[in-house]
Amino acid sequence: MDKSDILERVRAYKQNFLVYNRLKLNQLHESLERQVIMDLLEFIPFLLHVNIPDLPGYIQSAVMPVGISGYTLAGRTPKMAASRTITPGMMKQVSEPFVHMLALMGSSGTIAFNSRSDFDFWVCGYESEYSPEAINQFKAKCRKIEDWIAETYSLEVHFFLNDIVRVQKNIFDRDEHEGLAGSSLGQLLKEEFFRSSILIAGKIPFWWVTPPDVSDGEYKAWYISVRDSDMGPEFIDIGNLGKIIVEDFLIAALFQILKSLGNPFKSIIKLGLLERYMHDVEGNPYISNLIKKNVQSGKMEPEDIDAYLIMFNQVHDYFAKELKDDASLDLVKNSFYLKVDPRLSQAVKPLPRGKQEQPESLKRRKMKEYTTRWQWTPSMIGKMDEFDSWDIDSVHSMMNSSKKYILQGYKSILNSMGELSKTKNLSPQAIKGITHKIYSHFAIEPTKIDNTLSFKTYPAEKLLTIEFIKDRDGKEYWLLQKRLIVHKSATKLIMHKDASLFGLVVWISLNGLFQKDYTRLEIATGLHEVDPNFIRELITELSVHFSFKKVELENSYFLRDPFPVMSYMIINPYSRYAKRLEEIIFLYHSSWGETRFDVYRSELDLAQIAVRVINGGLMTGRDYRHAISLIASQPFGSSKEFHRIREFCRDIYEFFLAEEDEVRKRYITMLGNSFFIFSSRKKGADNIIVSTLLENELRLLYNLSYNRGNKTLLRFDPSVPELEYLKAITENHKDDVIQVYFQIASKYSYFFVSDEKGAITFYRKDAAKMMEYLAHLHDFAYSAAETILANNRNSTLAGGEGKGGEMVELYRLEREAGRQTQIKKIDPAAFSRLQETKKAMKPFHLSLHLMEDGDFGYRFTLPDGGFSEIYHKNEMDALSRELKVLLQSVPGYTFYVSGINLEYAGLKLYKMFTSISFAEKNRFELLVERGLRAVR
Repeated sequence: MDKSDILERVRAYKQNFLVYNRLKLNQLHESLERQVIMDLLEFIPFLLHVNIPDLPGYIQSAVMPVGISGYTLAGRTPKMAASRTITPGMMKQVSEPFVHMLALMGSSGTIAFNSRSDFDFWVCGYESEYSPEAINQFKAKCRKIEDWIAETYSLEVHFFLNDIVRVQKNIFDRDEHEGLAGSSLGQLLKEEFFRSSILIAGKIPFWWVTPPDVSDGEYKAWYISVRDSDMGPEFIDIGNLGKIIVEDFLIAALFQILKSLGNPFKSIIKLGLLERYMHDVEGNPYISNLIKKNVQSGKMEPEDIDAYLIMFNQVHDYFAKELKDDASLDLVKNSFYLKVDPRLSQAVKPLPRGKQEQPESLKRRKMKEYTTRWQWTPSMIGKMDEFDSWDIDSVHSMMNSSKKYILQGYKSILNSMGELSKTKNLSPQAIKGITHKIYSHFAIEPTKIDNTLSFKTYPAEKLLTIEFIKDRDGKEYWLLQKRLIVHKSATKLIMHKDASLFGLVVWISLNGLFQKDYTRLEIATGLHEVDPNFIRELITELSVHFSFKKVELENSYFLRDPFPVMSYMIINPYSRYAKRLEEIIFLYHSSWGETRFDVYRSELDLAQIAVRVINGGLMTGRDYRHAISLIASQPFGSSKEFHRIREFCRDIYEFFLAEEDEVRKRYITMLGNSFFIFSSRKKGADNIIVSTLLENELRLLYNLSYNRGNKTLLRFDPSVPELEYLKAITENHKDDVIQVYFQIASKYSYFFVSDEKGAITFYRKDAAKMMEYLAHLHDFAYSAAETILANNRNSTLAGGEGKGGEMVELYRLEREAGRQTQIKKIDPAAFSRLQETKKAMKPFHLSLHLMEDGDFGYRFTLPDGGFSEIYHKNEMDALSRELKVLLQSVPGYTFYVSGINLEYAGLKLYKMFTSISFAEKNRFELLVERGLRAVR
């Protein structure tokens, strides 16, 4: 086929696609019950197209990407913009728009859409053409718009930013680094996009104007022919959809199951579809390909283009004809009916007088055809329509059938993988982990939120009642009831029961049963001192901000231990009058798709929670606002302590998530009157943080002192006055000098060294030894710096040589009664005394030797200039005895190290930075001091 023929076919296919896209958009508009939602959907592209102050989603940033390709104001958007004082002149023309395609995917425009469905948008652009900061700013803009819509319209909208180059390769997250099933996972997602998307703005995916069953080679040839034509700018190339390797497809199917576990309906339908696909995986079995064939041949009836209708028909026929599985078939029918929610037993409301009667909706018309074909009786239809009013036992019965179905599908896939015996992309350990995840998802546990109402979205209730119950056997639990009108009389229906009030609160929130200013919630707490107003506030907060649909789960997450993805800390949820922290409930959505909570009792536990949240953030990259939120009951919620906890959580999270190259990070704070150090470290390929509790300040300082040459970034919690002096030292840090600080106290003198890598080393000596020790430390600092410069001319210390040789600076540290810190350079008189002290002291040089067991041995200079034998660390008693004799018999001789030799330390790295020298000086002197005390 020559180029002119290709262009002619493309023009025809394009027109057919535009008709198809318009039909889906019209179907969506007809399904919307409120004009305000229709206006919002038209307004969303505008919000993404611009970045204007006072508009939802505005981010103050000079690098914010803007613009949607070919976007023009349409519908009611100009009026909505004008109502916000946005004029056409404020909309700058964008020569290179960031967004090349904006599409809505999911049930929108299909029979399965209803007024409570959410909206998932694909936003496609070339991310590599922008800085990481710009991309992060655009993501932040999207999240702000999502939050504004949730709070203003009680509607779930999600934006998924996809890089066009990566989508071409079927990559939608970081799973390409995990080697998970090649690109098959992305290919399944792309297939779902093609079959269910509506183009909202921007360019047409080129796949729609290529022949059905097109090969990759043919697809490329067509694209090259069109790319340079006048139609080229109208299309976006997000790649073809060809066939995949069988074993890769099975692994992809496995992860599809994992991702859909939270919604049984999706699990049921997708599992059936995947099994149907597996029987035709060698060809191109996809629904999207069938829809494309129909569109290009002009077949535009609902049965030809509605993805949900086609999907159900294929799954139904597969179970009926291929498997002859009546139980699964009934479950698929029930799930499909509940998802579509046509309410066939309810009469159509009569139109007001003068209004023209509209044709019966597609939803009702098609579902009447189905239920007639299924031979459902009016009573069966009525029961399905009353699903909202099913008692708890009936819901659990259907849920158990769903679990059984899903587990059977999982076993079927595993058996197929075993028969192929070719799958090497997943190890036995990974399969074991996935199996554990799937089975644990269905396990009932006290701290896991049950998902028994996930079959469909429920409307908010007008009246809900929470009641504490203690039965005859002494078992305690909480009941959730709703008001139900039966034969014009009100009765109460039990919707859920839980062992804990908190579990019930979260269950209500996740299922959307409570809506502020609409739902009346009555709480009968018995003898429990619970603040009902706080419980209502908590449910409102969680309903808006704790939706699991705000969480993106990557396939690689399922191959590692679960971690928090989105979290809440609720402090004192049951305490009406508590003025101090009494209880913390840590609530989170996990990377395995579950919702769990853990209970803590002490402020010390904040360290454990922080570690979990930050390590989760290091995996997901979520910003603080979308990673964790805090809320507390009154009066603690208005206290300075709660404000301090909230600021601590934000400060430490943002500190560890800020990107730094090869930096060892340490965060120091106080919790529950104890000091904590949070440190970053490597665990395999991952960066993680760990926490260390230190009972007192001395232990804290010595813990900080053991460094190994890494570039160190220290942060001291600004809300802790006791750490102010350390904060002042770090703020005064310079990387081209070594800074020595001394503090004089009544019993001890304290010394701090801030080296070129930002690490701090602490020394403590008797107050009477202050000047003597400072002299040795000053000499040691010079010696260490000179050793490093001799071995590492790239050291930042080389920059200090041009300052008259001042590679070491001396400061006096003063901590006043109000804990205010002053740092002063050593005065001339004190420096003169220091020089006089140096003239009288005998040098004490230490030599480090790497021993066979990997530890260090020590050799030191004797008073006559000779050297001791090499002592292992385990021989410090003998070393101390020798030193004790010398200290008593030789005036001016001391074990304060004034120089160190690293020639025999074993690692060249030790001679590149001074940190190891200061740390080993400290370690040796502490070992000697302990040894001398022991031999007295």
